[in-house]
Amino acid sequence: MGNRKIVKVGILTLPLKGNYGGVLQAYALLTFLKKKGYNAFLVDRQWDIRKKKTISYWIQKFFFHHFLIKNVKRFSDRWIVPRTNKIDSQSEMINLNKDNFDAFIVGSDQVWRVEHTGGVKNNFFLDFVEDPNVKRISYAPSFGKDSVDVKEKERKTISKLLKKFTAISVRESSGIDICKNQFDVDAIQVVDPTLLLSAKEYLPIIESKINRSQTKVLTTYVLDNSFEKNEKIQEIANVLGLKVKSINYKKNPSLLLKKPSLDIYNYVYPSVSNWLRGFQEADFVVTDSFHGTLFSIIFRKQFIVIGNEKRGMARFQSILSMLELEDRLITSSDKSYIDLLDKPIDYSKTEKILSKEIAKSSDFLLNALE
Repeated sequence: MGNRKIVKVGILTLPLKGNYGGVLQAYALLTFLKKKGYNAFLVDRQWDIRKKKTISYWIQKFFFHHFLIKNVKRFSDRWIVPRTNKIDSQSEMINLNKDNFDAFIVGSDQVWRVEHTGGVKNNFFLDFVEDPNVKRISYAPSFGKDSVDVKEKERKTISKLLKKFTAISVRESSGIDICKNQFDVDAIQVVDPTLLLSAKEYLPIIESKINRSQTKVLTTYVLDNSFEKNEKIQEIANVLGLKVKSINYKKNPSLLLKKPSLDIYNYVYPSVSNWLRGFQEADFVVTDSFHGTLFSIIFRKQFIVIGNEKRGMARFQSILSMLELEDRLITSSDKSYIDLLDKPIDYSKTEKILSKEIAKSSDFLLNALE
């Protein structure tokens, strides 16, 4: 690109739907770049509406729109700006080439978990970028697990696209091996975008709340509930003398309809502000969520992570290993978790490691842009 100054940057990530971690990592990366003086935009890519949709899809769409997305939309409209218009086709993505972007950044979250992202073709490998002078950068994309199962033709296509990138980073250490062994490109590991901002920088999102209860709480954010997890949570709460407070969905009797079988109508999800407050005000956290883990760390909370095998363990193992907190990760069948309650996290040690990783990640991104 020579001496051409990078000014306008497009960020491409998963659609801003109902995933708290997903919207907050998008907010964090956009905020970080704006802080550094870039004219950064979020490319508001939606799943391709021309793809045939099932009845199940429309039921889910209705549910998420009415009971979760409206809370996230309120957050996105205020905090994740500027954004492009909604884009739902490949032709509209190609039209971005007319908008004078100097660079595109793909990431973070599981944008490279190819079995889940077929609705956007290879947009997450920046297949739509035509100008060779436009920088192509990946910042902390995740493959979601420690392997990728793609057919040979698709593997070659992805490899060819990745070789056009200016700089490649991944979120998990396993992603480095995947890039090298499956796509023949080099990558480095960087931290999730949410870690690029300090706890203080999230406080403006958390709306003020008067008269906080003096009751000490065990905050839980559990994506895949089970009897075993609930049993562990209650035992931990009893040992610590804390009241359990979930920041996932809750039933709201005022929303009951005539048809009790339509149980989805009875759920209410917290706003992004209240979700963050759940971590800020927690005295202890139990979660099976990757971003639940990260916000426990951001707000310097004592926590335990119940490994979410269904959604991929590599994400948890990678960040906790990096911060020397592997012992905070347990499984649903683990029996020794109570011992962790007598081994508090030494955040002075964690802070030193995290500071170095954040500096390395920040340098990677800024050097790639300049």
